[in-house]
Amino acid sequence: MSSIKYQYGFDPTGQTINIKDLHQSKEVRKEVFRCLGCNNLLVAVLGEKRQKHFRHKADIQVNCSPETYLHKLGKMRFYEEYKNCIQQNKPFYIEFKRQQTCNHYQSEFSQTCQYKEESVKFDLTQYFKKIFLEKKEGSFIPDLLLVNDQELKLFIEIAVTHQLTEKKAWSKYRIIELRIQNEDDLESIDKQYLIESEKNLFLNFKKELIGNFCGGNCIEKIEPYANCLLIYIFFVVFQNGKSAIFTENLTNFQSKLKTNLITYYQVIALVDPNRNLSKSMLNEIFVEQVMKAYSKKIPIKNCYLCHHHGDNYYGFPPIYCKSLKKRCKSNEAVSCKDYTTDSPVFQPDTNSEVSQPRNKHKNKSLETSSITPSIILPTNPKFREGKKLTHPTFGNGVIIKIVVTDVAEVEFPSSIGIKYIYLPNCTPLLEE
Repeated sequence: MSSIKYQYGFDPTGQTINIKDLHQSKEVRKEVFRCLGCNNLLVAVLGEKRQKHFRHKADIQVNCSPETYLHKLGKMRFYEEYKNCIQQNKPFYIEFKRQQTCNHYQSEFSQTCQYKEESVKFDLTQYFKKIFLEKKEGSFIPDLLLVNDQELKLFIEIAVTHQLTEKKAWSKYRIIELRIQNEDDLESIDKQYLIESEKNLFLNFKKELIGNFCGGNCIEKIEPYANCLLIYIFFVVFQNGKSAIFTENLTNFQSKLKTNLITYYQVIALVDPNRNLSKSMLNEIFVEQVMKAYSKKIPIKNCYLCHHHGDNYYGFPPIYCKSLKKRCKSNEAVSCKDYTTDSPVFQPDTNSEVSQPRNKHKNKSLETSSITPSIILPTNPKFREGKKLTHPTFGNGVIIKIVVTDVAEVEFPSSIGIKYIYLPNCTPLLEE
C-alpha cells in the first residue's frame, strides 16, 4: 500500500497541503503529514529526479482507498477554498445556461417560444455566508452545506464512485454535484469558478426565465391572425395520474381546461386539420411526453415508466406487462398494484435542472416528420404559393407555403422576414 502516491495530505494544522508547495528543507522533514484517506502517516518525497508526491510510511500496515482519499480531498478543498473566499472577501463563481422563454402569445395560442439561451454567472459568497461539513439537513446529510441568513440551502456533493440518489436529486434543494475522478479534477475548485458541465452538475436551479421578450416580433413567426383555424396536438395529465394525447382546436381545448380535470398539459405542434396522423406517430410522441412529464415531477403513472413493461409486438394495446403476463393499455398503471417506477429509464443531462428521459422507443422529431401536407388549397384560389399579397400591418409579401387552410408562410421585406399569416386579413395583388 505504500506504493500509492498522493498529491495532497494533511499538514500539522489539519489543513490540506499540495506537495508541489513543499520544498526540501530541515523544517519540512520534521513536519508530520497525514493521509486524507486513512489518517496514517505520510512521507513527503521531494527529490529532484522523481515527481514530488506523498506516500505512506513503508513500516506501517495501512488499508487506504484511493476513492476515499479523493472524496475527502474534494470536500476539504472546497471547504477550505470557500471559507477563504468569505474571509478574504473574494468571489466564488458558478456559471450555467438559462433559457429565456417568451410568453407574449401564450394567452392567445397556449404556446410559448424558446427565445434565447444565455449564460448566467453568480458569486456564491454574495448569497451564502456559511458553510458546513456533513451537516444534516432534513433527511439528507450533504457533503457540504451552504446556508444564508434567510435559511436558503445549497448542497455541494462530491461524487467519486457513488453519485446522487434519485430521492436527493428530486428533492427541493439546489444541488451542485462535482464528479472527481482524479486530482486534476480539483482545478475548478482551486480557481473558485464552477461551470456547469458533464463533471459539474447543477440540479434544481432556476434555468428558465419566462417573460415577454419579443414584444410581438415572434422569432417563431407566430401571428395573432391564425388561431381560429389551427389544430394542435395536446398532451395532458389528469388529476388521477392518467395521461393522453389528442388533436383539438384551441377553443375546444380551453373549454376542457375549465373542467379542472387536467393538472398538466403541453402543446406539441400545430397540424393540418384535414390530415389524419398515424397511430404509431402519435404513440411515439405520447411516450416521449410521458417521460418528460415524469422528469418534471408531474404526478403521472404510466406503464411506459414501469419496471415490468415490455413492448407488445402484435399490435394494440402497445404494452405487454411482464408481471401480470398480459397485454394492457399504458394508463392501467394508475390502478396496478405491481407498478414500480423504472429509474434506469432516465439518465443525467447537464443542460437541465433534473434528469432527462432516455427513451428506448426511438422518437421521430416533429420537425422531420411528414405531418405537413404536400398540397393544401386556401379558401381564396388567388392565394397560392408564389403569389403576391398585401397585409394591413406588414405591407406587400410573397406566399412561400400554405401551412393549413387560410394560413400561409409569407415572406416580407428582409427587415420583417417570414411570418405565419391569416390569409382572410390580406388582399391578393393582381398579376403585373
